[in-house]
Amino acid sequence: MRFTTAATAAATATGKQTTETALLFLQLIMRKIRRNVGGRHGRVAVVVPESVMSDSGVAQRIRKELVTSYNLHTIVRLPKGVFEPYSDIQTNLLFFDTASATKGIWFYQHEVPSDRQQMRNPCYTQTMPLRLEELAPVLDWWTARKVTDRAWHVTAVEVAKHNYSFDFRNPAHSALDVNLPSAAKNVQQLLTSAGQEVSAGMTKILALNNLDLSGMIRRPLSEFLRKAKYEADVQPDREYKQVTVKLYGKGAVLRGTLKGSEIKTRPQFEAKAGHLIMSRIDARNGAFGIVPPKLDGGLITGDFPLFEVNTANVLPEFLALIVRSSEFIELCKRSSKRTTNRKRLRKSLLLAQEIAVPDDLGVQKLAVEVSNRLKSLRDLLQLAVQGSDTLDSALADQIIAAGNQITKT
Repeated sequence: MRFTTAATAAATATGKQTTETALLFLQLIMRKIRRNVGGRHGRVAVVVPESVMSDSGVAQRIRKELVTSYNLHTIVRLPKGVFEPYSDIQTNLLFFDTASATKGIWFYQHEVPSDRQQMRNPCYTQTMPLRLEELAPVLDWWTARKVTDRAWHVTAVEVAKHNYSFDFRNPAHSALDVNLPSAAKNVQQLLTSAGQEVSAGMTKILALNNLDLSGMIRRPLSEFLRKAKYEADVQPDREYKQVTVKLYGKGAVLRGTLKGSEIKTRPQFEAKAGHLIMSRIDARNGAFGIVPPKLDGGLITGDFPLFEVNTANVLPEFLALIVRSSEFIELCKRSSKRTTNRKRLRKSLLLAQEIAVPDDLGVQKLAVEVSNRLKSLRDLLQLAVQGSDTLDSALADQIIAAGNQITKT
């Protein structure tokens, strides 16, 4: 209450009265560092939401004061989700001091890790948060500043021309630089490749459809799977991958990395590539998959049982396919006991469940090839959709830019 009252009073006195907490807090900081205690210049690093960068009214007047009365030298733009679970909005780091008025502002765009760049909305999450080592590029750039594909500089004069908006986007990623015919041709090529995948996949689907599978015998899962457990010797100074399993058959994924000293749950177990992994709680919701090679040796808790695959009877790739079936999910439901929503999978019950699997490994291999074709088709179509979205945005931006140019002339 004391902060709110003091900040509101100060804002009212300077003609910047607002009820927006972020703006009140920013004004309070600006007022306090003007005191220059001991003759030293005040310095600030503060997190602000995206709205502060371009909103009109009070926000615009505060930005003008930051440029004309303070040295706002750097803005680091952060992706969404950095402050999950408290807020998922996009945020920015403002760095300013009282040494002089602003001559120019350096912008730096921090990107999510490369493995999340292809997401429709790349962001951080509560389970995959921003880690200190990911800030190494901006820390290296900080002491040797230059224009890069992530960093750009805007003069104070240019900021004033834009009515003191800080909404300057990375020119290296400008939609105005997109070559529309080339982008359209790229989408066309992706769709052509998708058509080729459909044709190739159809040939294999017809071959699979013509096979006589009537002789398949239902056998217990214990003939295909064996319980496995590899307890890990967690070392405090070593960094470990943490493995989790997504719902609805989406498989095993990296949850994050932690040093051994940060891992509190004991014991921990190692995931092994080619093994079936599932969540004891969410197996009935399709939380299972085959551990990929890149997650080999990653850590799991006892709530993620592992099963070694008997490759003499079933290919791991084929098993990865059938565990996504509705029948396998039903087997997991029947093997999950308790009366609450926290039902847990009983491994012994699961292994006793029966399922029909072709004895011929050649048939299994053919089914896997069809599945791989379908995955390739999905990937191509997803790239085509992303390319179409980029093309659509670039088209709109370039039309508007052309109109603005006509207006200026």
